[in-house]
Amino acid sequence: NDPSQRKVMVHFINRTVNDAPFNGFNETGNTDLYNQGVVGLDFVVEEGNDGAVALRLQGAEGCTIQDVNIDLTAGGHTGIWGIPASGGSTHRVTVNGGRVGIDTRQVSGGGGGSQPQPVVTGSTFRNQTEYAIRATTRGSLVMVGCRIESNRPGPV
Repeated sequence: NDPSQRKVMVHFINRTVNDAPFNGFNETGNTDLYNQGVVGLDFVVEEGNDGAVALRLQGAEGCTIQDVNIDLTAGGHTGIWGIPASGGSTHRVTVNGGRVGIDTRQVSGGGGGSQPQPVVTGSTFRNQTEYAIRATTRGSLVMVGCRIESNRPGPV
């Protein structure tokens, strides 16, 4: 229930086994995370989970998020933290509520981010309390046919 301590429901990362035996796994970063997809899922964050993030998928070629619904109306921080780019893309996502719909920023010590030139199409962001989209990307963020709705005055 601490929004400063985000926890992710589904988190895609790229891992490789160390050369030395029994050293476990190392995260190799997202620049070589390919062909991963989240399609047709519904996420619901319940009350008392104010630091929750539904999905993290910062990948490159072939990575996609499609036909995903995220309900943060009872609790939750961010819909999607880190999105596919560099040949990956996001389509037909709906995020209801929460603080942030999509966050592409690289957060110190906490991941997130995006590869260059993320594309988001046909998506809807409703009633976020801070940002519908919070983007810091290398290259432009391209949004086509998206809708942002707010039930309060001021910037979204």
